[in-house]
Amino acid sequence: AVAYDGNGHRVVLGTKSITCDNANSTKPFGTIDTPAQGGVVSGAAYVNFGWALTPQPKYIPEDGSTMWVWVDGLPLGHPDYGHYRSDIATLFPGYANSDGAVGFYYIDTTEYANGVHSIVWSVEDNLGEMAGIGSRYFEIQNLGGSVTAPGTFRTYPTDWSGSLQVGVSGWLKGMRSRLLQKLEPWRGALETASAVERRIGVDGTEEVSLEIEEVERVELHLEGTPGCRFIGWGAEETKPLPPGSTLDQEGGTFAWMPLPGFLGEHVLHFAVTDGVFRSRPVRVVVRIKPRTYNLAERPLRDPQREGFRIR
Repeated sequence: AVAYDGNGHRVVLGTKSITCDNANSTKPFGTIDTPAQGGVVSGAAYVNFGWALTPQPKYIPEDGSTMWVWVDGLPLGHPDYGHYRSDIATLFPGYANSDGAVGFYYIDTTEYANGVHSIVWSVEDNLGEMAGIGSRYFEIQNLGGSVTAPGTFRTYPTDWSGSLQVGVSGWLKGMRSRLLQKLEPWRGALETASAVERRIGVDGTEEVSLEIEEVERVELHLEGTPGCRFIGWGAEETKPLPPGSTLDQEGGTFAWMPLPGFLGEHVLHFAVTDGVFRSRPVRVVVRIKPRTYNLAERPLRDPQREGFRIR
């Protein structure tokens, strides 16, 4: 990998060797054709195309019932799957779905704010192997559309009386799991439960930290003073929540599926507002680690497909 600046200087960022072994891959594979990486889309019925296959002798149900389209970390629905495309049928003959590998899904982009969003397809075959395919960022640009970023809000003065309260009540990780892991009511200055740590920060703010792998979905459930709206921001109030995330300001659910490139520590803040004041926020620290596989324990996968790093 080589980086250049505007003046023509360059530096080698590093060199790595990888081994690819598609013949022994066991997970579904494929990609999203539209939108393109960084592509600009609009309209109430934008057609999202993609394709998926799974290694022999397994198959993907032709009705698309085990496939999901995810936008900004939330599941939209199942693609219309099972359509023929000659190039895929020619390149991958003999698979159970070779003659019907293409799917499509209509996205109403007018329901989203103008700006950067994320999209991922998840595919599960008949033996329960699941993979995310085609993860990418794209841009929505509708004439007259809102440019409000996730959770963006005007600055409210802090309610120091304590009448406005917010906290994290539970979380879940992954595209398959729907089992909410609950956080019990606050009991002390440092608590650890099921890989989630909770403490009081140096500034007196409640802090919840958790760790996920890159391209792993996380969903946080917030609770707050009844009748208030949930708001959120990044490390500072001038920074929005990360691209490709969704905050339900009425229900208090935050969803995020950080795509490749989001690594390290990311600080998020959540609060509630009554329209005049806002609560003291809860700080959420999401630590994203590279996806790694121990080659002595499991078969090789396709790095281009899954975006993992080999340890």
